[in-house]
Amino acid sequence: MYCGIDIFSETIDICIEKPDGSFLSATLLNSSIGFRKLMQLTKGFTYHFVMESTGVYHLSLCVYLEKKSMPLQRSKSVAS
Repeated sequence: MYCGIDIFSETIDICIEKPDGSFLSATLLNSSIGFRKLMQLTKGFTYHFVMESTGVYHLSLCVYLEKKSMPLQRSKSVAS
């Protein structure tokens, strides 16, 4: 299952694929508090976290997920 993440300076918007095929969207803090909430929302299942790496706002979350050995994919911006 996948968790898509859009990252901003103070918040992260997430869209989590649930086991029944539905989706859960939420806005969390871009801080350890928000990262812990993200882990609570995805607990019990294997998720692949996907985010766009633009600027520096994604770095804290990347380090957090990598320390937890979570599957992580970063993509570069596809600006038109």
